[in-house]
Amino acid sequence: MNCDEAKRYAGGYVDNEWDLNQTLDIEGHLQSCDACRLAYVNERETRAAVREHATYHRAPADLARRIRATLNVRDETPPAPTRARWTWLGASAGFVAAGVLAGMLTLQFLLGPDVAPLAEQVIDAHSRSLLANHITDVASSDQHTVKPWFNGRLDFSPPVRDFTSAGFPLVGGRLDYLGGRVVAALIYSHRQHFINVFVWPTTGQAQVAPERIERRGYHLTRWTQGGMSFWAVSDLNAEELDAFVQHLRAST
Repeated sequence: MNCDEAKRYAGGYVDNEWDLNQTLDIEGHLQSCDACRLAYVNERETRAAVREHATYHRAPADLARRIRATLNVRDETPPAPTRARWTWLGASAGFVAAGVLAGMLTLQFLLGPDVAPLAEQVIDAHSRSLLANHITDVASSDQHTVKPWFNGRLDFSPPVRDFTSAGFPLVGGRLDYLGGRVVAALIYSHRQHFINVFVWPTTGQAQVAPERIERRGYHLTRWTQGGMSFWAVSDLNAEELDAFVQHLRAST
């Protein structure tokens, strides 16, 4: 894949619209092209800013009537069978939408309006790294190799430790994008499972105790320590992820 093709597919890639083969092609190009990777980060940042700050307006109530009048379409009541069919479909769609909305509202109620969307982004970033086989930008179990790799790529220095002796070896690191900024992703493994640890400087409290979250079959733990925000996510069971988090917090 060349740069022109990567730019053409960028929108669908950001929206997770492409199949696995296309996604792998784009990921492969982004790994080798700093310019396209920066463009991708900018695209995600712009979309996030639009979603957060754009002004939305509701269409006037009589817009449908005026469109029909312009097109000279008669506003006829459909036959009873058709109306019944669409009423059923509309009700079904309403139930599905209500279920999705209820799930989102429940998550926001439990975690807060700022934390819930970030939890979804963390899971998406973890899943995407596994699906596209882009788990690392720098692959090494040596913390003295991984930590210097971030120099010049981030405006902060993430803490990097190896826990091979505890059964959680360091796999490497990469750059990712969460909550409107570029973050460090530290990758660890445990048996056949991967753990993504996302790290960035905190702007809030200096110390926040670990909070455990279960969502979409994944276990997540978030906490703040040493001026950094941490999110750990994996399909490990809760006890194993807790053990890993304890090692990481003790070393930070």
